[in-house]
Amino acid sequence: MNLIFGIAVTVIFYILTADAIKKHPGAFYLGIYVWCGAVVMYFNLGYDQKFPEWFNVYFMNMFSRGIFTTATFMVVMYLGVITKHNKLSRKLMSVRGEISIIGSLLTLSHNVVFGVKYFPMLFTNPKAMPTRELIASSITLCLLAMLIPLFITSFKVVRRKMSGKTWKDSAHGISVFHRNLCTYNGAVLGRCEVSYNRNRHLYIDLRQLRSTKAQKGSAKEQKAQGGYSINTIAFIVYT
Repeated sequence: MNLIFGIAVTVIFYILTADAIKKHPGAFYLGIYVWCGAVVMYFNLGYDQKFPEWFNVYFMNMFSRGIFTTATFMVVMYLGVITKHNKLSRKLMSVRGEISIIGSLLTLSHNVVFGVKYFPMLFTNPKAMPTRELIASSITLCLLAMLIPLFITSFKVVRRKMSGKTWKDSAHGISVFHRNLCTYNGAVLGRCEVSYNRNRHLYIDLRQLRSTKAQKGSAKEQKAQGGYSINTIAFIVYT
């Protein structure tokens, strides 16, 4: 429920702010850090005890538990597999790179807050870490290694210097990153595992649908791709 609500709020937020993000991206990047700091202070100073439970569950937890971040990457990912854009999706598509940067900044900020405690322990005394934190920290390092190139190539000044093929290959990485992020959130952290898995499989189906439509030139190929086979899904999941 929190994930579904978070997705709705995230999409509405980016639709309402798309024009402003396009005109003043730097202000939003800076605002992300200010807001992340405010969220940390909100919980560390005990303000969560002074506000209604529904406010924490449906609003503040979206940011403290990474739901808004995950939903942000979902927006970026699904925009890449939409076959027919409407007015709203075109509006979001115009700031897809900026949205990706915002998601990256949120992820990096989240890892700075928690990494200060867990990353040094991971390298100096991993045996002292609880199993879940040890696994989560290890997977996080792998996700960060995937995220940083995506973060850098999301800036227009970098994209302009890349060839079309290189940019396309790089952009494909966002789907790989997000699928692994969903697995991390669902399996390691136990957050809405069913919702994350359904989201991942929905993306796989949409990606396959886009691929099928792109190959309509051959009736034989159309017939061969009449269904989503287990091999096809496995290939997409693990590439």
